[in-house]
Amino acid sequence: MAIQVIQSQRIEVLVDCLIEQLKAQQSTNALSVLQERHIVVPDPAIAAWLKQQIAEKISISANIKHHHKIVGLQWKAYEWALPNEQDRERIKGINMPPLIMQWRIYNTLSPFIASDQFDALTVPEDLHALIQRVYDTSRQLPDLQKRASKRQDMLYWIAAQVTRLFTNYMGYRGSCIHTPDEGVEHWVCPHCDTDWLRAWSQNQPLNILQLAGLKPQQAEEYLPTHASQLEHWQRWLWHHVFQKDFNDRQEIDNKFWFALSRAEDQRQQQFDLGFDEPEMEDDERHQTHNGLPEQIFVFTTLELPPAQLKFLYRLSAFTDVHLLYFNPSREYWADMVDPVWKDRYNLKLQQRYIERNPKVTSEQIQAYLNTTNAEFRESQHSLLTRLGKRARDNFALLVNMSGGDGWEDLFPEDEPTSLLGQIQYDIMTLEEPVAHEYALSAEDHSIQFHVCHSSLRQLEVLRDQLVHWLAAGTAEEPHHPSDVLILVPNLKELEPHIRTVFSTTRGLKKTAQDLPYIPVKIAGVVSQDVENAWQAFVGRIEISQGRFTAEDFHDWLNLNAVQELYQLDHVQMERMMELLIHAGFRRGLDEQHMMAYLSEKDRDYRYTFKFALDRLVLGVAIPKHEVYAGTLSFAGVLSSDFELVQTLIRIYRDISARRDWLLPEANSKTVQQWFQQLDADLKPFIESSGRAFDNIRSVMRAVSQRLYNAQSDKVQSLPENFQLPLALVLKEIQKSIDAAAEQSEPTGSVTFADIGKIRQVPYDLVVLMNMDSGKFPRRDQQLPFDLMELLKPVLGDRSRLEDDKGAFLDALLFARKSLWMFYNGFDVNDGESREPSSVLYEFSQFLAKMIRPDLLDQPHDAMTDLDGLRVPQQLSPLYQVHPLQPFDPNGFKAGNPLRFKDQWFAVAEHILDQTGQRQSWINRDYPVPEETDVRVLDGQEWIKDVVFPARLYLKTLGVASVYTGDQLPQQEPLLLDKLQQYQVRELLQKHYVQSQTLQSHDVEHAAEIHEPDIALFQDVLPVGHTRTGTWKISLQEQEQLLERLKGRSITPITQQNLAIEDQLLLNITLPEDIQTTQWLSCMASSAKPKRQTQTWLEYLLWLSYLDLGNEGTTHIREVICNDKSIICKGLSSDQAKQQLTQWLGLWRHAQKRPVVLPAALVRQDKANWVANEQGQVVLENMSKLQEKWLNNHSFGGMELESDEANCHHRDWKFILQQQAPDALFELSCTHYAEKLYRIMDEDETGAKKLEVVK
Repeated sequence: MAIQVIQSQRIEVLVDCLIEQLKAQQSTNALSVLQERHIVVPDPAIAAWLKQQIAEKISISANIKHHHKIVGLQWKAYEWALPNEQDRERIKGINMPPLIMQWRIYNTLSPFIASDQFDALTVPEDLHALIQRVYDTSRQLPDLQKRASKRQDMLYWIAAQVTRLFTNYMGYRGSCIHTPDEGVEHWVCPHCDTDWLRAWSQNQPLNILQLAGLKPQQAEEYLPTHASQLEHWQRWLWHHVFQKDFNDRQEIDNKFWFALSRAEDQRQQQFDLGFDEPEMEDDERHQTHNGLPEQIFVFTTLELPPAQLKFLYRLSAFTDVHLLYFNPSREYWADMVDPVWKDRYNLKLQQRYIERNPKVTSEQIQAYLNTTNAEFRESQHSLLTRLGKRARDNFALLVNMSGGDGWEDLFPEDEPTSLLGQIQYDIMTLEEPVAHEYALSAEDHSIQFHVCHSSLRQLEVLRDQLVHWLAAGTAEEPHHPSDVLILVPNLKELEPHIRTVFSTTRGLKKTAQDLPYIPVKIAGVVSQDVENAWQAFVGRIEISQGRFTAEDFHDWLNLNAVQELYQLDHVQMERMMELLIHAGFRRGLDEQHMMAYLSEKDRDYRYTFKFALDRLVLGVAIPKHEVYAGTLSFAGVLSSDFELVQTLIRIYRDISARRDWLLPEANSKTVQQWFQQLDADLKPFIESSGRAFDNIRSVMRAVSQRLYNAQSDKVQSLPENFQLPLALVLKEIQKSIDAAAEQSEPTGSVTFADIGKIRQVPYDLVVLMNMDSGKFPRRDQQLPFDLMELLKPVLGDRSRLEDDKGAFLDALLFARKSLWMFYNGFDVNDGESREPSSVLYEFSQFLAKMIRPDLLDQPHDAMTDLDGLRVPQQLSPLYQVHPLQPFDPNGFKAGNPLRFKDQWFAVAEHILDQTGQRQSWINRDYPVPEETDVRVLDGQEWIKDVVFPARLYLKTLGVASVYTGDQLPQQEPLLLDKLQQYQVRELLQKHYVQSQTLQSHDVEHAAEIHEPDIALFQDVLPVGHTRTGTWKISLQEQEQLLERLKGRSITPITQQNLAIEDQLLLNITLPEDIQTTQWLSCMASSAKPKRQTQTWLEYLLWLSYLDLGNEGTTHIREVICNDKSIICKGLSSDQAKQQLTQWLGLWRHAQKRPVVLPAALVRQDKANWVANEQGQVVLENMSKLQEKWLNNHSFGGMELESDEANCHHRDWKFILQQQAPDALFELSCTHYAEKLYRIMDEDETGAKKLEVVK
């Protein structure tokens, strides 16, 4: 029995070899298909792909057990060879999950941060640097509890990082990899640089200078000052926390090899004595006499720690081990070096030689360099040696361990037919391409560079390209979505954009040609259902720990799991939020919650959730704006809202009951108790929602089971009273949920994955995205406190930077037909060109050196400009530069690669069309259907439509004008803005002025009316001390309003229907007493031009309803506004009807096409009507109005998009896009201004019918 290595550059060949071995085993025993076969794989992606390949080729893949890496096989082998129950319990105890390691480290260090100040006397000296760092992070916080919480979080983060460190140390620095001297019983390696943990278990410090490869005199200059500090506290932690576990592991390992040797000796003795092997059952024949399987397969390796490779080779002495090894090259390349490293090394060597020999000549320098070792170490293929350092080291370890004996080479001999195939072939043969000799075919699209402006644009381009690529498949060579792998360095950041661009379009009324559906799966990311379920569950606990704003509550309530828990639909949820906002909810749960955020002197707890809820509850019984027992009732509660109010009470109780769970006072619970409580809290969600929460519960119970095992009597890794804050427990559950999803596996669709998660799996098309400088190779994966990074590396060490380079090389080698690379070559803001990733740049330079220019006499370094991007001329066929926007006409030019004609094609085609003549405005009427039934319109809504025709036109089109400023307020008022001041004045007038005038005959309530209760206004007054000042100012304004009333009473009003046409009725507002000649009212707003016009139309409707013929000139409509009074008088009923007819004509016209005649603009200044050259009566200040209409600068605090008198108003801007607003305004004024507005300023006699007085 020995290890057998089968190497190939084609992983499909390795699969065929594996299947042949499995079939050979089946041929010897028919029942062998039911026996377990053990395969070691580097990651779950290869395991899933391999299982699928085996099932497709031999129709069954049952009983195949995959072991994650060699270390996974090692723990399983311990159980095979040591079946004793006691040994198995010890194996389970020392095979510690990383989470338990982290908790043990935290539990050991937490007593040292219990006090608020760092006490050097209570902390071991070796830990001073570490614990001091923890205290430094919280020193600036003023609150005692916040400092303690910050120290806990920092210590927990350190425990997590140290766990990763020790896990790496166990793989790469956990044992000696050198061979013992023969004949020495207790051999100690004299020059071991990888047996750190054994030394630390004996509390022996490492020789930092020796491990760094420095001389004593070089220590201060080259050795990092904190290296010794790191060694001190890491050694202390290992010695005090994991010494016993390490010793137990060494003992188990020794016992394991002893058991195998003893079994082998017994077998040999039986063979020598001529005894037959004992009979075994069929299901046991896959095992040998020593408990091991007859065969173990190792299918490719991504990382090969020397200690694990040594274990594998020792194991091969007792069972057959088959290593199916992916090797990029068939040649020996273990001693090849990176050409860049080689040049740097030679330069340093030359500098040192010159320093020692100042008078040396150039010939002597060259002769010296020719004799150095680095010169003999070749770099035959620069791309392989530059990107494949990890693969080279693995290959060197294998060769050093086995000597190359027993290796079988199965490399393909197919001639390449594309640029991609040629590169793969050159790597396999280890031949550097001859400079500028490869002739690129015009039909060769195997390698493509796509240059975009942003990540979102990359996805849009990718979608178009994928549609074209999938459609290009043939019956002989079909293209399937499962043939596509897309790798990105930042998948979580890109995930929302992926879901947006590749969203499912099935079910929409679109043809497959318009919106093709591309099935997409995002591997390694938590599904949206599970993520939303977790946010719903944990939100009920965490939401009360912040400010608890209305926006936060709305986001939580909008989650499907929350709505299912409380049996709500989306309409009910939105109505619930509307009730809360109108009732005054802005931030805070209740008084107790706000005490943590307000000062001791501030006791204003309005605008909380409880404040609004109390108002709603009282509004169920008293649906009026009244105060009862200190609570202001809410008048807007409907009978259909009663159930929603009951649900809000339940929600408040649920959140309030969990408000203390995350506080420091709740830290007395053990972790096991927290898991029990969380499991009980999860149960209602499971009953209401189901599957997503089942996944969460399984993760929680798995973590809880690890804790239970660690606290069991046989293991005792953690004490039973181990405590953690709930916040850290929830964080750990979240990490476990993410970790469960990070096991990226190939899918049956287009697969998105993090680069490096799916490697050495072949795909027809491999896409690399976001290959930008700074994003790839990734710089955020460095592990802090890592001594391996500071000290001299050892062959086989893992480098995360080299991991990313190796992932790029794998993408290049495992792309079977095409390799696409996307990067942002331009800045999205200024359009300046940007460099790609250094790896991508080096690859492009390699191609530029390899490919022959189009013209033989052209310089090899000639550059060409591709829409602002300079690239080597010979690479221009490989580059595709895409415009910033998908509908840019440049993206649809014939010279560009074919794009799928999606929804943007019509837009680009229209932009390119220059034959049509542009009109100044919409020149066709919108078809308004004629009404056959009687219509009843609200009079006030009709008035709003005609004074601002844009509103009417959009309403006719069925377009809703949504404006962020129209949304419900999210913040409590600190100072009242204009709108909020209006609300206060309106309430005061309603409950104070109008009530006084309407009920002045009620002597009994006169005192109550004259003394307004501030409690009635607690939902509109600002918070804090400004409330009193605002209240006093408002009362003063009302006193001034009373003085302007001069003792007059507000006219009572009613609603009546006015027939203005046969099929059209208006429900209008007019005085209750039909005999009155004066209609007096007061308004909280100012007398702006729009309000003047609205008052004028109310006056016209009143006179038209009275139908007094030529009489009615004595009737007066007066509105006392906040600043001025509006008085309308002097018209008869007949004149009012004539004017109303003109306004009705405007109303009908404005429904068919835009009429630019906003009252806010026409009546903005004092009007002076004059006759123009054509004899038309027009406004004299027309040019000034035009200037205000077209003004694009905002002054005075009003935004242009909110100014109805400006063409940049959001509604006008939407209606008048691609039109001439100046011409439209002039046309509308010519048709309607004099007919509608002149009579307000002057009639035939020159008398004004509408006056504005102070």
